[in-house]
Amino acid sequence: MTTKEGFWLRPEEVALITTVIEDKELVEARHAQLIEAGTRLFEKKGYHTTTIREIVKESGLGIGSIYQYVKNKEEILFLILVYILRQYESRLAASIATTANPREQLISAIKTYYKIVNEESDKVLLAYRETQSLDEDHRMYIMELELLTNNIFKKSSNKGSNKTFSER
Repeated sequence: MTTKEGFWLRPEEVALITTVIEDKELVEARHAQLIEAGTRLFEKKGYHTTTIREIVKESGLGIGSIYQYVKNKEEILFLILVYILRQYESRLAASIATTANPREQLISAIKTYYKIVNEESDKVLLAYRETQSLDEDHRMYIMELELLTNNIFKKSSNKGSNKTFSER
């Protein structure tokens, strides 16, 4: 599975990634390469046994150029986790915007959630397995993104719970 178009880092995420290149489109393209290469290797070999050199080879980047886009392997893992959590956030929000009916919103959100899990299962598994491998700043940011996803479900659920049983 390839990264979806429209993935970009927000200013608060940029501050957590060491990038010296100023060309935003080039940085996004290289980050997408690193997300895909890192995902394949972390899934196949595990995060801890995968080396930067292997990620470089898998991504097609040069060993010297990778450090212009990320500082280390942990930042690649962080990119992967931000990517999948941002998929949840944007696609769930889009799915519930298709209807005003709270029950249908919740059903749509659940279907979309499982569709993402199915499409991006490699990245989802990494999120569950390897978040603890991040340093505290990266881990706390990932937890904030997870809460945003949870809040989408909570808001949809709360809208529907304000009605009586007969109104549903």
